[in-house]
Amino acid sequence: MKNLRAFILLIGFFVLGSVLPLQAAYDYHLNGEHNFVFVDGHMGTAWYLDKSSLIVEQCAPPRYIIAVNVCTV
Repeated sequence: MKNLRAFILLIGFFVLGSVLPLQAAYDYHLNGEHNFVFVDGHMGTAWYLDKSSLIVEQCAPPRYIIAVNVCTV
């Protein structure tokens, strides 16, 4: 039972160790501009959301329609 726990813990460390360094490849803000917030990144391409472009088009609970600009780098 102890070997199984140690094995699961070891696998967990390998999974976390392989995922966490990938987040360091992308800046949280695009070129230090706080209006552009990191949304997602994959294979050298990053998507940033422009907070200043946020517009609520429809606010009728439970339905909300929100429009924003997304910058791909």
